[in-house]
Amino acid sequence: MGEQPQFVDDLSDVDDSSTELLIQGKTKNIEKLKSFSKLIKLWIYTVNQNEINTILKLVNPKMLYIYEMRVEDLSIIGSLKDVEVVSLDWNLKATCL
Repeated sequence: MGEQPQFVDDLSDVDDSSTELLIQGKTKNIEKLKSFSKLIKLWIYTVNQNEINTILKLVNPKMLYIYEMRVEDLSIIGSLKDVEVVSLDWNLKATCL
């Protein structure tokens, strides 16, 4: 997956022309993701079902890495039109992909 960028605690502090982001489910101002039109690589850590659904409705990266999930239904990943690489790691709850 390559080298990760620095973790972002608040998206209001990030330039929306960024091509790479590392966020978590509790990242502040998550709705700002919609303005990241140049986003290519997205790392998401520690998310639950509601958080992953919210995040993936706002972005469409080419590379998606999700780590430490508490998510049963991963079918929202199928709605991503530009995704080329997906890595899912450490999810004990998945029942639907």
